[in-house]
Amino acid sequence: MDREIPTRSDELEDEERAGRPSTSITDSNVEDACAMILENQRVTTDEVANHFEISHGSAYDIIHNRLGFRKVCARWVPKELTKEHRNNCVAICQRLLDRYANEGEAFLTRIVTGDETWSIILHLKANARAWNGNIRDHQ
Repeated sequence: MDREIPTRSDELEDEERAGRPSTSITDSNVEDACAMILENQRVTTDEVANHFEISHGSAYDIIHNRLGFRKVCARWVPKELTKEHRNNCVAICQRLLDRYANEGEAFLTRIVTGDETWSIILHLKANARAWNGNIRDHQ
């Protein structure tokens, strides 16, 4: 059984397959799931699955693969930065370069760097402690 290897000029398309087509991952479900997540970033995959009456796997596929979200501290956040976030990063970097040009090496000794994910986690943990009454007001 020799199969012919397609060349660059051949079109590569999926062949029809047996079985029922997916009815759970529709454009409508993807758009509605996005709206649901943006309304409540703490919604779970199971809640999305139950709301649309689809499997947990289909809900996971919509959230992670189609919409590109991931969970950070029980909240859905985009895997990649939006255009607005990228522009904000560029503006902040430009301000830092301007300050460096004005203040010189002394400015660099005051910069603290780190992963933004950790700052979100620390912020959320601090808020949680504040709600539990474990953080005292500083006077």
